[in-house]
Amino acid sequence: MAQANPTNGFQPKTVVAQSFEPGTRFLDNGVYLYGQSPQRDQIGLAYMVFEINQGQMVGAFYMPHSTFDCFWGTPQGNGLALTVVDTYTQETHPYAIGFNPSVVAASTSGGADQRVSLEGFYPIESISQADRQILETCKSDLSQRKAGN
Repeated sequence: MAQANPTNGFQPKTVVAQSFEPGTRFLDNGVYLYGQSPQRDQIGLAYMVFEINQGQMVGAFYMPHSTFDCFWGTPQGNGLALTVVDTYTQETHPYAIGFNPSVVAASTSGGADQRVSLEGFYPIESISQADRQILETCKSDLSQRKAGN
């Protein structure tokens, strides 16, 4: 989303991150929630809920008690290459989030378990029913968009 949506206050930006080691996997198939705060439902902060299935992502950016903007994309290079759909105009905008690699723990082979997080976002483990409903809405929207092309 290249422009801020004045109605929901979310102001995305493109973040460039450092490169990470070859072979570092991003996330396995599944549903994930990230937030600009490690706590849920903080007013004025953005969250993203998304599902990864075979390297393809679909999800939404949202702020508590506000609208949400759907997105789809893939992990590419040093980050996520996303296309965000503005809720009100239905226009699409490119958007990128950088990976932030971090060493989590040393392994028994002397290496390190390296996990990749997202620049500016914290992983949140519990995914609510409301998060799942937003995600299902975006998955349905993406299916309709693909069927319409």
